[in-house]
Amino acid sequence: INSSGDDRKVSYNDILFKCMEAAIRSYPYVNASCKESEIILHRDVNIGLAVSVEGGLVVPVVHKVQEKNISGISICSREKVKKARAGKLAPEDMSGGTITLSNLGMYPVTQFTAIINPPQVCILAVGAIEEKVVFKEGAQKSVPVMKVTGSFDHRVIDGAYGAGFLTELKKI
Repeated sequence: INSSGDDRKVSYNDILFKCMEAAIRSYPYVNASCKESEIILHRDVNIGLAVSVEGGLVVPVVHKVQEKNISGISICSREKVKKARAGKLAPEDMSGGTITLSNLGMYPVTQFTAIINPPQVCILAVGAIEEKVVFKEGAQKSVPVMKVTGSFDHRVIDGAYGAGFLTELKKI
């Protein structure tokens, strides 16, 4: 898509959004909210993206990711990030998130722990992609590696369920 010559540009975040949405199909409690003593499972996958702006951090939300292809996610995500950096996000641009992605891949940070945005029960922290040497079929090979760390609200998601979600995400 990115080499097609037109304006469409897909980022790693856009690809991760689609992969997260696909993994949530098998692990729906990752797309839940916890309010007092109630757990709410969300039908729509509304993914927030942590965006650094002057004076802090905002989290615009791409709504109904399950209904979008990667190009559609990319268009919506780019528009929200542009609005965030211009200080023009409306309340509806930042509301309704059901899970968040925080990506520090543009910095030389390979792994970190992100803090959950209540009432959400999951946030994923993504580090920089690095080339690593692996052994596959008896030979050394250099491959790109990205570390993803999940933070989970243990009132809803225990370690085994969280590990299952991360394993599914990795597989996808």
